Amino acid sequence: MPVKILIIEDEYDHAILTKTILQQASPSYQPEFVCDAREGLKKILEETPDVILCDYRMPHLTGFDILREIKAKGINIPFIVVTASGSEKIAVDFMKAGAYDYILKDLAYEDTLHMVIDKSIERYKTLQEKQRLEKEIHHAYIKLKEAQNELIQSEKMAALGEFSSGVAHEVRNPLSVILGGVEFLEMNLAQKNEDTTMAINKIKEATIKADSIIQGLLQFARPSEVKIENLNPTNLILDTFSFIKYRCPLANIEVNTDFLDDILIKVDRNQIQQVLFNILCNAIESMPDGGKLYMKTYKAIVPEYSKDSQACVIEITDTGEGISKDNLAKLFEPFFTTKRERKGTGLGLSIAKTIIDNHEGTLLIDSELGKGTTVKIVLPLSPGGKE
Repeated sequence: MPVKILIIEDEYDHAILTKTILQQASPSYQPEFVCDAREGLKKILEETPDVILCDYRMPHLTGFDILREIKAKGINIPFIVVTASGSEKIAVDFMKAGAYDYILKDLAYEDTLHMVIDKSIERYKTLQEKQRLEKEIHHAYIKLKEAQNELIQSEKMAALGEFSSGVAHEVRNPLSVILGGVEFLEMNLAQKNEDTTMAINKIKEATIKADSIIQGLLQFARPSEVKIENLNPTNLILDTFSFIKYRCPLANIEVNTDFLDDILIKVDRNQIQQVLFNILCNAIESMPDGGKLYMKTYKAIVPEYSKDSQACVIEITDTGEGISKDNLAKLFEPFFTTKRERKGTGLGLSIAKTIIDNHEGTLLIDSELGKGTTVKIVLPLSPGGKE
């Protein structure tokens, strides 16, 4: 394999001698030289040779200057300093600065030059292999930690599912009694004033909200069985949007659509519509003073999902309040919500993410305070939906 060797030497005769020695030492050596240190540094930065043989003392730049400059640029290739001085301190200083080796301009120069180069190349290869192994070990460690975290999370979810079933049974029964009792009182109170009516309504609202939280917890902990069929995402969006589109003109929200019809995805209709309903409601609620709602479907390679194959992307964008960076990192946490005052339970996006994960897709959210939010539902294309 060819080895490109750059000789930086201000003495022309010594540069020619070094080049000749190298050409005779090995047919794989491809030496070239420059007699100006500045030109040598430029060649290193532009061409990145395999080995650098650099004189210590030169006009304009010293060997130290060149070595420091290439190290600052992150270039880590065998750098061998050539010096007529026998000073051990110079050699030590160069090695501390990152040089691979040094060689003296003495009587043994011709005999030792190729050995110093070969030793430096071997050391370079050893270091490269060590770095590669360290990267592989680090990558394997990260993967192991991820797998461990996923296992822990799955065990937590299994335990949560068992716990949720018991809690739901124990709590929903008394909630039913409370709701029934309040409705009985509402019907049978002989005299009802404004305060009494308001109190009864608040009790009913709180009871219904508690029941919805429990229902959401059950859905989050134990997602229903997926019933797969080939569907067009555009139809899913339009069918879902039909339930809430009346809210847009009331809130002064302009609706824009850009659908690609030639897409099919294999999904559970009810579950994906549940996800879409939640995201569309969030988008509308984020624009209490009006704004624009964009709904798109398209095919794309989404790096967060796959670097190789296209996927179906359902994109919903609003020009609403937006979400802070701190809250954005917590969106998929169960019971986290930014809209307590609007009776949010904090389970909608957690459930949505679980559903999309179960469909082997991914849910991506990008937002900026005061500018709006974009949600991307990325799902695998069915065979009929591929190009």
